[in-house]
Amino acid sequence: MKWTAKYDFIDLYKVKVNGGSFNPGSAIRLAKIEIPYENTIILGGSKDENSFDPKKTGDIAVLFASKDRGKNYQEIIIGEKDMEYMESKGDYTLIKAYTMDSVAVKHYKILLLNNKTFELQKVDEYIRPANLSDYYYSDFDGKYIVLENYGTFTIVNLLNRKEEYKIPTNKIGDYFFYTGNGRIVYKKDNEIREYNAITQEDKLLNKLKNKYDYFFYIDNQLTLQNKIFDDGDKFQYDIYDINENPLYTKTPENKYFYRYKNFVCDYRKLGAKPEIRYSYDYGKTWKSHHVQGFTILSSLVGFYKDQFLVTEGIFWHFDSPKSGGRVMVGEFVK
Repeated sequence: MKWTAKYDFIDLYKVKVNGGSFNPGSAIRLAKIEIPYENTIILGGSKDENSFDPKKTGDIAVLFASKDRGKNYQEIIIGEKDMEYMESKGDYTLIKAYTMDSVAVKHYKILLLNNKTFELQKVDEYIRPANLSDYYYSDFDGKYIVLENYGTFTIVNLLNRKEEYKIPTNKIGDYFFYTGNGRIVYKKDNEIREYNAITQEDKLLNKLKNKYDYFFYIDNQLTLQNKIFDDGDKFQYDIYDINENPLYTKTPENKYFYRYKNFVCDYRKLGAKPEIRYSYDYGKTWKSHHVQGFTILSSLVGFYKDQFLVTEGIFWHFDSPKSGGRVMVGEFVK
């Protein structure tokens, strides 16, 4: 791998925190990494305001956005205490953030970040008591999102809230996958079908020749799965595309691999001597990169297709300013 960016938060804030004793990166807790475009990186997490200003207390949800593939970032304050969810698709990043009041009621805001201008806009807000869990956003596609409201599913245009389309679960069932732009894919008997909620067109994608245990939309592709065995900690599933071509076998060893088409990355060997393995043939052959000069202690990693990853690295140089956490960008070399 080729490490092309090593970002230090002191370049953004220009001051050390906690009375000038620590690097400002120590007051930043990253929770999510999204990479909508080839050179655009968006980091989401929280900032400990008290570390910067003793007069302030608590955390605040924050974004850091880069347009030059991680060489520089700008801060974007979300305005709530906690960020619960973040997902980039197309030209927008969906952000779900909340502030909890004194009686444990969460006050939610749904926001959209323009991935080109980095402008932030609120598109919804609601209150959720601790016992209310049936109002739920999911499957953002850059424009539309699926809203579940007490068992009713609706595709909503977040850029124009007047545009809504009901998902006819009485017709297609409640086990379906939203693949974007109003399209819903579901399995009916031995058929894989696609329903377009905008045009109400229903069409056959493939008629299966064989039986399968499960049907999923995962790793940005539709897959069929057959269970070979499953004993809890030990399992094996054979994975096929919807044309019934074999792709790979899922086991506990590769369950959490990152996948993009035929590209596979295993980044789970963390610690003092981290190793990153990657493959361009579904894991049949591998290349291994042994990280030198810094450690990776967090499993927080963001990927852009099969081109590069973003993660947090920690450098150890005692009291030297070269020590501390950095946001690293590593490009895969074929």
